[in-house]
Amino acid sequence: MWNEHLFDTLEPRTGEAAGHNAHNIGAIDHNSRCVEEALGALTRMRMSGLSNSEAAETIRLIGKVRARADSMTCTTAANAKTVDPNLDTAEVIRQQTGVSGRDAKQLVRVAERLNDLPEVADRLADGDITLDHARLLADAADKIGGGAVVGDQGLLSLAEHTPADSFGRRVRGEVNRRLIETGDDPLQRQRKQREAKLWTEKET
Repeated sequence: MWNEHLFDTLEPRTGEAAGHNAHNIGAIDHNSRCVEEALGALTRMRMSGLSNSEAAETIRLIGKVRARADSMTCTTAANAKTVDPNLDTAEVIRQQTGVSGRDAKQLVRVAERLNDLPEVADRLADGDITLDHARLLADAADKIGGGAVVGDQGLLSLAEHTPADSFGRRVRGEVNRRLIETGDDPLQRQRKQREAKLWTEKET
C-alpha cells in the first residue's frame, strides 16, 4: 500500500553525510529539519477513500509513528539525564509537549528502564509495541528480572500482537505465576508495597 513506506521517513539518518550536516547546522536546526521532513511526508498520507482493510492498515501505521515518537522522547530524556542528573526531565516533557504530569512521569520511568531492556526498547523504536506495552514489560522486569522478560520470546511476541489492556492482564497473570513458583506471594508483595507507600506519604 502507498502509505506503508511513509514510516521509513522517521528512520534516523546515518552515514557520513548525515553526520556532517548535523555537525555543521547544529543539533536544533538538524532536528527541526528532520521533523519538518517527517511531518511533510505524513501529511501526504491518504486518509480518505480507503477500503476497510486500507483504513485499518493506515491506522496501524499511524500507531507505529506514535510508538516511534514515544521511543524518541524516551531516548532524548534518558540522554539528557546523563548530561545533567539534576534535570527534571518529566517537567521538561510536560512543558514542551503539553502532556499531563502523570503521562510525563510515565515516559521518564519507561525511559529509565529501557536501558536494561534492549529488546523491549528496539520493539518500541520499531513501532511494534506501544509505550503501554513497554511500561508493562518494564514493570514485569522489576518483579521477575529483566533477563526473564527479554529472554521470553513468547511474552515479547504476545506484546506485539495483543492490545495493551489484554496484554496487561496476561502479563500480570504470568508474573504472578512465576512469583508463586519462586515462593514469593504476590498478595503479600502488594501489601508491603501499599504499606511502604502509606509510610512514605505520612513522612512527607
